[in-house]
Amino acid sequence: MAEAADYGRIAIVTNLSNAVTEQILREFFSFCGEMQFIATGLPDPDGVEHDKKFAAIKFKLASSANTALLLTNAPVVDKPVTVTLADSVGMEQYVEVVRAYLAEKASETKSEVRSRSWSLGFGRGSGSADEEGNVIGKVFSRTKQSINKIQQATETQTSNITRNLSKFTEASFSQAKEANTRIRAQLQEVDTAIGLSKGVTTVQQNTRERTTKLVQGASQASAKFRQNTQAGAQRIVKGTQSTIHQADERLKFSETAAKTSTLVRGEIEKTSKRLEDAATKTMTGASTAVRSVAGRVGQRTGSSVASSEEASLT
Repeated sequence: MAEAADYGRIAIVTNLSNAVTEQILREFFSFCGEMQFIATGLPDPDGVEHDKKFAAIKFKLASSANTALLLTNAPVVDKPVTVTLADSVGMEQYVEVVRAYLAEKASETKSEVRSRSWSLGFGRGSGSADEEGNVIGKVFSRTKQSINKIQQATETQTSNITRNLSKFTEASFSQAKEANTRIRAQLQEVDTAIGLSKGVTTVQQNTRERTTKLVQGASQASAKFRQNTQAGAQRIVKGTQSTIHQADERLKFSETAAKTSTLVRGEIEKTSKRLEDAATKTMTGASTAVRSVAGRVGQRTGSSVASSEEASLT
């Protein structure tokens, strides 16, 4: 039965859906911490509805129960649940239901132990505490004797199996050793008869020579390939450097040509301006000279006309 100090580790879960099972609650609260028991289907003392139920979950640690409080209003199946600690104010009626549930479970456990004890033939008593203690002691004693017998039989069988396995292993090793010796003797006889060792030696020498030649040829080919690769790389580098140099020269020539073109364009513009100014001055002077000459011609013509008129009159 839970003590008062344990109520801080018991979470009361209310507003449960009728479809909620113990497995659902165990999975839902599993991350909070280790649970010692879950009681579902307990009658809710504040339930208006006749079939309203609540659940009680006892955690191993009080911190786990406090973590479970964070799941208040979280939906379980189709309803949001409410989680409250059993030692909270106003939870006395729920605590009484939990106490009654635990007392009933403890009574069922004692009855089950008594029933099993009687079925084992340890007597039929009135069910007093002394008789129950004697029954439990007898059950423990007989169980211990059975365990000791099983251990002794297991040790005996293990010892026999180990002994037989050791004999079998020694015999097998001895037979394998003798067979190996016979095979070696037969191979030696065959080798002596057909000269197998000499043939094997010759093949090994030829193989080593061919391997040496192949290694040397591969080394030479690798060195030549490396030389050709280096020479080709150097040619590529030189060609690239030459191309870069030519590009630099062309760039410099282009820059010089651009500067020269700018200077020439400036000089042409200056010369054109001077020519335009000179032409303007020349035209202005010529126009002035023409007007001056025309004025003088006009004056002379006027004088000649006047003289002619005077002469005609006289």
